[in-house]
Amino acid sequence: VWDVVGKIPGSELPDEWVVAGNHRDAWVFGAVDPGSGTVAMLEAVHGIGGLLAQGWKPRRTMYFCSWDAEEEGLIGSTEWAEEHAKQLAHAVAYINTDAAVSGSRFEASAVPSLKQFVREVTMEVASPKGGSVYEQWKKDQLEAGARRHPGREVEVQMSSEVRVDDGGGGSDYTPFLQH
Repeated sequence: VWDVVGKIPGSELPDEWVVAGNHRDAWVFGAVDPGSGTVAMLEAVHGIGGLLAQGWKPRRTMYFCSWDAEEEGLIGSTEWAEEHAKQLAHAVAYINTDAAVSGSRFEASAVPSLKQFVREVTMEVASPKGGSVYEQWKKDQLEAGARRHPGREVEVQMSSEVRVDDGGGGSDYTPFLQH
């Protein structure tokens, strides 16, 4: 099992970690999971690299992790999380990108403490369909609700927040929550 881990030391809070990860093994061809997640994470690394070249430094330590053996039982991420358990006690966030892109609709899942953050970020990102990602996400959720309940009035107000799903299990964020 080979994990590939890149570290960018934090300039102000080096003991606080932000960890982004994605596995690179798949049951079959892996176009969505983990292929799209790998591409998204590598593009984030590329962008961060450009910022570093311009002299930017992150406040917190950042880790970008390509996990091995996720499909065989979360081995790469679990072993790394267990090995770094003391340091991870000060981790700020773990961002998992297994299936970053699939289909034409935005969806997200998060732990409860990050759900509002996800909503706020999507309010700032432009949607290719017009407006913000948040606005399109809300519209898609309302339309999906109407399709699930044809002929019945759906009790969803336009002023309500979008639903951010809870994370399930069986992915590399699991050891960061469980340990």
